[in-house]
Amino acid sequence: MVYFEQEELIAALESVTSEATDALLLSHNIEHLMPVVSYNESPIQRRRLSRDTTPDVQAQSPIIALTFSRKPYDGTLGFVFGSDEENCDVLLSKTMVGNGISRKHFRIDFNWESGSLLLIDQSSHGTVVDSEVTGKHTLRKIFVPIFNRDSIQAGLVRLRLKIPSHEAYQEAYDRNWQLYKKEHQEAIPINSFTGLAVVKPTQATLLETGRLSLLNGIGQGAAGVVHKAVDNEGNFFAVKMLFKPRSEYSKKSVVRDAVFAGRSSCE
Repeated sequence: MVYFEQEELIAALESVTSEATDALLLSHNIEHLMPVVSYNESPIQRRRLSRDTTPDVQAQSPIIALTFSRKPYDGTLGFVFGSDEENCDVLLSKTMVGNGISRKHFRIDFNWESGSLLLIDQSSHGTVVDSEVTGKHTLRKIFVPIFNRDSIQAGLVRLRLKIPSHEAYQEAYDRNWQLYKKEHQEAIPINSFTGLAVVKPTQATLLETGRLSLLNGIGQGAAGVVHKAVDNEGNFFAVKMLFKPRSEYSKKSVVRDAVFAGRSSCE
């Protein structure tokens, strides 16, 4: 069972189906198994519970924690899920074949520019993602950004993603992320002849290039509402959804904001 400070937690995956419960409780996964505590508790209460108690994980849905302190086997791939005990951080099946689980079924890694999480399918069976942000899709050798409460399914193993708010300890989390990013970059092999990093082929993204998916609202002005948005690769943007101008003055205000935004983006 893994014990950690809250600023070390990247995300958690909770079992939804009985097959997922059986998988997460495999002995291979014990180092990632998270003490079951409420996300409604304060950060201090959660920290105290995670260190001072040993809950009965059988009594509730087991949860796997992805943390900075328990790093993946291969830092260039992120956390790998599948049926191959030798190469997977989280085992989804106790048998190598059957159950619709590939040896390396999917992996979870970062967008190293924005810090968002990506789900990358590597299977021959496909990975189903059901998201309130991007919709329901079956991934086949492609990736998609993932968000809190997204459902991820491989075979009959269905998991619910939980991404905690880091607001209470944002600086500490950001320091951990920067260190993790540096270790990721250092893990990339170097070609002995060219001295350049060996870059693996980039997989295609599920979403259309240039498409933005709206997340939560982050502000509102006289001309419209500002939303946080994400593109097909997990990069974040601020998008202003304009109200319909009611007067000539409102139209001029919208144009003035657009001109200012255009100048700012070029500076």
